[in-house]
Amino acid sequence: MSVIFREAMIPCILLALGGNLIDGPGSSKLGRRTTAAIIFARLVLVPPVGLGIVMLADKLGFLPANDKMFRFVLLLQNTMPTSVLAGAVANLRGCGKEAAAVLFWVHIFAIFSMAGWIVLIQGVNLFTVTEPEEGASRPAVNFVVTAALCVR
Repeated sequence: MSVIFREAMIPCILLALGGNLIDGPGSSKLGRRTTAAIIFARLVLVPPVGLGIVMLADKLGFLPANDKMFRFVLLLQNTMPTSVLAGAVANLRGCGKEAAAVLFWVHIFAIFSMAGWIVLIQGVNLFTVTEPEEGASRPAVNFVVTAALCVR
């Protein structure tokens, strides 16, 4: 019984957020400047802070040595848009329409910002796959093969 509830939670939250957008994302009480400021802060100002924290943790030795995929995932996590669960919590507090509008626009603009941050992260050479020694396994290749098999 709990499995049914657990599997239905995210679709129900998405339906509730979609219901708050019935009049469109521009119908919230928030102004355009406020919405733009929230989007800018979440997608442009938060990732450099996360980048600094991850780099500091790496310098202090808190991250596994030579695990560039782990570092990349940590950096990528900071560039992601806000979770839809935040909209569910805001809906419980009575400001679901505003939260749904902000989440809508954040997810739209995250397409472009995430692409930019991924290019920047790879351009800074924080995530490069080096050739393993002869006879060693290739974790990046193994990851891609495993992911491809899971998709089928």
